[in-house]
Amino acid sequence: MEVSEKEKIRREYKTCLNGVVSTPYNIPGTPFWKALKARAVILEMIEKMLNERIKETTERDKETKDAEDIIGWCLRESTFSKEQMLDLALTLFFTGLEATGYDIPKGWKVVPALSDVHLDSSLHDNPQRFNPWRWQDKSDKSSENFVPFGAGIRYCPGAELAKLEVSLFLHHLVLNYRWELAEHDEPVAIPFINFKKGLPIIVHKIRK
Repeated sequence: MEVSEKEKIRREYKTCLNGVVSTPYNIPGTPFWKALKARAVILEMIEKMLNERIKETTERDKETKDAEDIIGWCLRESTFSKEQMLDLALTLFFTGLEATGYDIPKGWKVVPALSDVHLDSSLHDNPQRFNPWRWQDKSDKSSENFVPFGAGIRYCPGAELAKLEVSLFLHHLVLNYRWELAEHDEPVAIPFINFKKGLPIIVHKIRK
């Protein structure tokens, strides 16, 4: 990949990153709109590299297919569709791995996927199971890997207030209301957990 292409990906990725946590208004000129455009450009460039690698692989048999980089790894996973390869490459391209000899430049920001940490079975027992009482055991070392509010000097100063607000909200919600899905929805990660339709629900107040 030429230096100019690296620089173009760097600029587009920066634009995409700026829109990751912005208000999702898909209106021309907004950070979210720019992020979607930047993502499309990045995918187009990755697809171009992928097509070139596939062509080289066909011509040179396995010599190129075994290249130790993200695209080479994707090509070795023959069960992946092209769309899956592109999505995976976009996710992994800037996560600290070396991609075709390109390292993350000094001054760049890395956004950790905390949901992956919290769902790691090597760190938490039965991570998919809803068990709010798991944190009562203070000797449980898995709490050290529970970092929704950050850690160290980056720890959120409003963490305790947020916990209190959520506790009060859930207390009144569970005791005074019942709810049901207004329509079928399912979670997605982009990169934070969200729902395709916003998880619409119908809430009913419990009469006492």
